Amino acid sequence: QVSSRKAVPATGRSHEVWLIAGDNPPVSLGVLSEINNQNIKLSETLASVIVGSTLAISDEPAGGSPTGDPTGAVLTTAVVIEL
Repeated sequence: QVSSRKAVPATGRSHEVWLIAGDNPPVSLGVLSEINNQNIKLSETLASVIVGSTLAISDEPAGGSPTGDPTGAVLTTAVVIEL
């Protein structure tokens, strides 16, 4: 589940969540304000590589990246571990 209480983007901006698995291009998991407090359903392909992958949050134009790739500054990253 994705949850954020403190990350508030600047006016006209959005925070977008990305999954980066190995050397593969980042895959958008959604705009944080739209997926906040929701479970994200991953494809089988993404689910099979999520452990050890990196989650990143980028600063994007309102509504998310216009290109399908991160275009703004990376605000934070975290490596996914198995609990």
